[in-house]
Amino acid sequence: MQDYGLSIEIHEYVPGHLYVSFSALMTELMNDIIRNDSREVFEETAEGIKNKIQQFIDAEIKMLLYLLFDQSKVMIGLSFVLVYPNSNIAKQELTGVKKQYRGKKWDSDFIK
Repeated sequence: MQDYGLSIEIHEYVPGHLYVSFSALMTELMNDIIRNDSREVFEETAEGIKNKIQQFIDAEIKMLLYLLFDQSKVMIGLSFVLVYPNSNIAKQELTGVKKQYRGKKWDSDFIK
């Protein structure tokens, strides 16, 4: 089996040191979504992520975040769910992987 050197990190919220790379990947993935209005452009910033995370914490919204990294430790994928106060149901939010990593049908043995 080939080792692709991928790794996964799991976090409760986006760690501060990853705001820049998380916001860049989120921007890329959101702009990759097919929309009715193809002129719509999404742009997230590190400051925007910081503010949203603080709002989640203040509102007691729990976040479970999965991050996928390539062999160079570049963030290439993400998935997260939110759980609102007084709820036992997780709401799936954005999940995505950069285009060049899609459709590879990697076995879970390749991800460390």
